[in-house]
Amino acid sequence: MNRDLRLIQMYRKFKQKSQINNHKSQIRTNTEFGILFTEYQNTMLTNVYRILFWIAYLAVLITTFIPVAGELNKTHIGPESFKIRLDHLLHLLVYFLICMYYLFGIRNRIDLFEKNSFLKFILLILLLGIITEVVQIWVPERAFNVFDLISNVAGVGLGVFVIKMAQRHSKRSEDYA
Repeated sequence: MNRDLRLIQMYRKFKQKSQINNHKSQIRTNTEFGILFTEYQNTMLTNVYRILFWIAYLAVLITTFIPVAGELNKTHIGPESFKIRLDHLLHLLVYFLICMYYLFGIRNRIDLFEKNSFLKFILLILLLGIITEVVQIWVPERAFNVFDLISNVAGVGLGVFVIKMAQRHSKRSEDYA
């Protein structure tokens, strides 16, 4: 918030300066304001990205505490000898999509955290995957399931693999450019 106020104050100062000085100063002031405005937009985009991440994080955590009668637990995919419950695929997909959200941020040069962003992200998502399963021990009509936990971790693992491959591809593209 202080940064936003600082940008507004700087703009007002530039505007006052440009009214006093000549046309060249006006051009310089407009250019400086353009840079400041772009910086302001980037700050706002980063804030929105971070807020959406935390909303989704909390949403996943909150849904853990909602008792659900297990219709998803009864749905199986595959032949009798190899059954995959639909909720296992759902767990894998959710954690993979969370990783893709992080990749979207990387692609748009938005960091989720100031320092060690990738490591903090991985630890937070793994912690979320573990906590959401362990907490279900105490939630009525929910049960801890080791396969759900494995699906969570597999979704994160798949997401991390895709992120690393995308970073490697991006680095190669920059080397050839």
